[in-house]
Amino acid sequence: MKQRQEGLDGTPSDVTCGCATGLDRRDLLTGVAVLLAVGGTPALAEDEPRTMKPQPGDRFVHLAGAKVGEPVLPTDLVIGEPKLAYPVDPASGVVRKTRVNQVVLTRVDPAELSEAMRAVAWNGIVAYSAICTHNGCPVTGMRNSHTLLCPCHESEFDLADKGKVVHGPAERRLANLPLQTTGDAITVAGPFSGPLGAQKL
Repeated sequence: MKQRQEGLDGTPSDVTCGCATGLDRRDLLTGVAVLLAVGGTPALAEDEPRTMKPQPGDRFVHLAGAKVGEPVLPTDLVIGEPKLAYPVDPASGVVRKTRVNQVVLTRVDPAELSEAMRAVAWNGIVAYSAICTHNGCPVTGMRNSHTLLCPCHESEFDLADKGKVVHGPAERRLANLPLQTTGDAITVAGPFSGPLGAQKL
């Protein structure tokens, strides 16, 4: 289809439109209906076990490393060594394998935990969202025995004090996940303490 458009020198010129010309009104309406249907899918998917956020009673499996897919045990967690994990629905065995459900598990010296953090940790074991609140990068490093480091832009979060930011550019703390134990298993005790991923004050 030809359109009249001014060239770079200001004189009119004929240009060819780069859009598709074979679509009629019915095609466009069908396309819009498809987009609306796709847009509605995530709301329905929230009730599917795989895409649900961590639920009370969920256990954890290793997300990476030599034990990938195996249950995370208290003996796997050492001070200063974070482990990435996914929550698992204990009834169905379904792994809640979505990016927002990536969790960092590690152990902190119980004597270093703040009072608020002690209430949601178990025997020094803590759990946090593994998604940085600055730009959404995976948070996988440690600066010291209780400070989690984002390798993308070097934001630091205090694991002993509910994910408080100790060095920017992140502005918001990491959301923590309350824990309890069932036998030898580490389990989820409640929802994340706050929003996940990139956040601004």
